Amino acid sequence: MAEAELPFAPHAGAYRVLVVDDDPNIGGMTSQFLEELTDVRSTANEPSVADGLSRLDDEEFDAVVSDYNMPGANGLEFLDEVRARDPDLPFILFTGKGSESIASEAISRGVTDYLQKGSGIEQYDLLANRTLNAIEQARARRELRETVTQFRSLAETFSFALLTVSEDSVVRHATPTVEQVFGYEKRELVGESLLTVMPERFHEDHREAVERYLREGERHLNWGWIELPAVHADGHEIPLGITFGEVERSDDHLFTAMVRDLSEWGIDELSN
Repeated sequence: MAEAELPFAPHAGAYRVLVVDDDPNIGGMTSQFLEELTDVRSTANEPSVADGLSRLDDEEFDAVVSDYNMPGANGLEFLDEVRARDPDLPFILFTGKGSESIASEAISRGVTDYLQKGSGIEQYDLLANRTLNAIEQARARRELRETVTQFRSLAETFSFALLTVSEDSVVRHATPTVEQVFGYEKRELVGESLLTVMPERFHEDHREAVERYLREGERHLNWGWIELPAVHADGHEIPLGITFGEVERSDDHLFTAMVRDLSEWGIDELSN
């Protein structure tokens, strides 16, 4: 049985890509390079936008690679239809009719990447790498969104709170359960300093620890579990168990803290 006749069996690292090009030779070459040079294990070829949309309605794909100039509808019109179905599906416009205006229009419509076809294999090599990168980045974003959604759901259901804090110690996000732990409503903490719920005797140590970590990048505490006291809204101290994490972005550095009131576990105070 020829390889094209074998049914696709998904497995770890197996990605599917839909290639839409009215030139069967170019479409076949595109598929060949994607399968030989990357973790793409299966491609499907269609000659028109209508056929590509029909394929997307029936099957799941991890990315779309499309020509621009095709009979019926062009690649930008195809992009619009794909975005209406799935705003996050990687879509690479791979076209022989390249221009700044087409590239600009493609970007404004939400294309993931844009490449011009060339006479050599270098462009196919570049296409393969960019397609794989787009797939893996989209999958990572999706998994992160799912994890954050699940985590926030847990945080809002059970008796622990989740805080997101900027590098200058401003609370950027808090789950509603902060009221159960700290006695403050969410709106009372977001936008305020984390020092609001920290005993004054720890303020200077906290500032120095954050500055040192941002400067050196070395953790001097076990972020997996730290026991520290906090100040409740009514003024009394409460024992907390805290798990820290961090999120680095191009324009920001955020820290996360999942906190649990240890008095629920029969611990009324911590030794300092």
